[in-house]
Amino acid sequence: MLTHHSTLWGSCGGLLAFWRIYKRGSVCIVNPITGENRDISTPSLYGYLCGFFFDRFQGRYKLLYVDVSKSNVNNYVYTYYMFDLSESVWRKLDMTKSCLDSRPCRGYPGVIVGDALHWIAHSSYPYPCSKMVVVFKIETQELYSLPHPPVARGGNNNGGNLISATTTCDFPTHESYMQLTAKDGQLCFCHTIVEERVVDLWILEDYENWGSWVKKFKVNLVSIHKIFRRSDIIFFYIDLRIGSPQNGSNEILVTWSYLSWKGLYGYHLETHRSRQLETTGSKGIMHYYVVLPYTKTMLSPMF
Repeated sequence: MLTHHSTLWGSCGGLLAFWRIYKRGSVCIVNPITGENRDISTPSLYGYLCGFFFDRFQGRYKLLYVDVSKSNVNNYVYTYYMFDLSESVWRKLDMTKSCLDSRPCRGYPGVIVGDALHWIAHSSYPYPCSKMVVVFKIETQELYSLPHPPVARGGNNNGGNLISATTTCDFPTHESYMQLTAKDGQLCFCHTIVEERVVDLWILEDYENWGSWVKKFKVNLVSIHKIFRRSDIIFFYIDLRIGSPQNGSNEILVTWSYLSWKGLYGYHLETHRSRQLETTGSKGIMHYYVVLPYTKTMLSPMF
């Protein structure tokens, strides 16, 4: 059941998934309309949820989980499990191809585009840029990795050394400034450039051609809140969700936090205007807002 230690993690088909902050071996699936909820124990205490999704090939709701364990001082073993809400059992997947450190960064749920889950790898540095985006094919249960778009090092997008498949992300918090989301059914890569106080949005125009990334939009963080004008701030939390009830995919929802400050804003990609969004309910213990798409349903998480 939900407690004040639960944090919203994922959303799928009207069901919400909550991660138990101080009980990492548990996830709670909830239908907020009917009030039904279901606790699911994860295969281990030292793992990560990778995705909560609907498998259209089998017509079932599923969870993807990766267990992380050490094989020796410098190497880790990643074991993947699938939970079918209809069968109520974790099934170990046969993953024969290594993706280096393939666990998701910052606890983001995988983004579904093209019948596959996608997430940014969480890792120590330096890390191959060619392995930064992890892909899990839902139908075939194949796991592999791909390079992120050729964003520029050091925040300089008009020159300098470009990150490519042959380079490494050699800054320690690379995954904190990279995020995947979706826009109009296309995969979207969000790259926060701290020095410039902007977020570049790259769109994968042709899913079958991984080289078709195009940088299409830029979010000016200074126009969202005056706190980004402070030159002493070198690290902050940014989370983007594309699409809002008022302006559709032309507006993104920007969640930000710095120390004890946090905010939720709508930012229009064409007019570059922002507006603060009202929130209701308890502030909870988290230092940032969690924003996920949701569709009302009478579907039972108990099945």
